[in-house]
Amino acid sequence: MTTEISHSMPDSSRPFRLPCTPDTLPFRPGLPRFAHTFSLPMPRPLLPGSLRTLSTRWVPTHWVAAFALLVGLIAAPGAQAQIFSGSLSLGSQADVEAFADSAYTEVTGSLTIEGADITDVSGLSTLTTVGGSLRVINNPVLSTLDGLDNLTSVASFVDISVNASLQNIQGLQSLTTIGSILQIEDHPVLTSLSGLENLTSIGGFLDLVRNDALTDLRGLEGLTSLPDAFFVISHANLQTLEGLQNLTSVDGRVQIQGNGSLERLRGLGNLSSIGGRLDINSNGALTTLDDLEEILNGAPGSIGADGGTHLRVISNGVLADCDLLYPFVTNPNPPGSISVSGNASGCAGPG
Repeated sequence: MTTEISHSMPDSSRPFRLPCTPDTLPFRPGLPRFAHTFSLPMPRPLLPGSLRTLSTRWVPTHWVAAFALLVGLIAAPGAQAQIFSGSLSLGSQADVEAFADSAYTEVTGSLTIEGADITDVSGLSTLTTVGGSLRVINNPVLSTLDGLDNLTSVASFVDISVNASLQNIQGLQSLTTIGSILQIEDHPVLTSLSGLENLTSIGGFLDLVRNDALTDLRGLEGLTSLPDAFFVISHANLQTLEGLQNLTSVDGRVQIQGNGSLERLRGLGNLSSIGGRLDINSNGALTTLDDLEEILNGAPGSIGADGGTHLRVISNGVLADCDLLYPFVTNPNPPGSISVSGNASGCAGPG
C-alpha cells in the first residue's frame, strides 16, 4: 500500500517536515506525550507554492530507515529510566508481567518476589538497582532467576529461600554488591551457586543453609573478605568448600555444621583471620582439618571469640587427626572457651 502525504511547499529548498505526535506514532502508556518534527529534504522537482503529493515510493530507502529509527527511539520503553519509588511486592506471575510492562530500572525500596504461580521472572530484565532488600522466597514453581541478569546492586540484604524448584541462580550474574546479608536457604534441587562470580562485596554475613543438591560452593570466588559471620549448615551432599579459595578474612564467626557428606574443608586454605569463633561440628564424613592449616598455624591470635566461645570442634564422628588444634587447646589464656569432643579417637581435646 502506498501512503501519500500532502504538504504545501512555498519554497522547494526548505525541508519537508513531518509532525510526529501521539496521533501519528505508536504510543505506550507511561511515556510522556510530546511532539517531534522529523525533517526530510524534499525530492525535486517540487514547484514553489504548489500543492504536491509525496508518495512513499519516491522516498529513498535511507530516509525510511532514518524515520523508523526515530520512531523507535521515541516509542522504546528504554528511552528513559523508569523508577519505582518505595517498596514493591510481586505476588503472582501477573504482577511480574505488569512490572515488565512498566520497564522499571530501579526500585528505591525493597523488592519481594513471592507467589505460588510465579514461573518466570524474565520480565525483570530492565532492573539494575534495588535500594532496599531483595527477597525471592516461597516460589514453589520458579526454576531459575533468569531475568535478573542486569541487576548490579542491592543496598540491603538478599534473601533467596524456600524455592522448591529453583535449579540455578545464573540470573544473578551481574550482581556485584550486597549492602548487608546474603542468605540462600532451603533449596532441594539447587545444584550450583554459579552466577555469583561477580559478587565482590557483602556488607553482612553469608548464610548458606539446607541446599541439599549443592556439592561445592563454586561461584563465590569473588569474595575475599566478610565483615560478619559465615555459616554453612545442613547440606546433605556438600563434599567440599571449593569456591571460597580467595576468602582470607571473616570478621565474625565461622560455623561449618551438619554437612553429612563433607570430607574436607578444601576451599578455606587461604583463610588467615576469623574475628569470632571457629565452630566445626556434626559433619559426619569430615576426616581432616588440614585445609585449615593457614589459620590454625597462626594460633592463637588468628581466631577470636563470640558468645564466650573461642573454638568448638565437636561431634565429627570420623575426625581422628586434630594435631593442628594443639596450640589452641594448650593455650593457657584463650580468648574464650574451647570445646573439642565427640570426634573419633585421636581428636579428643584438652588433657
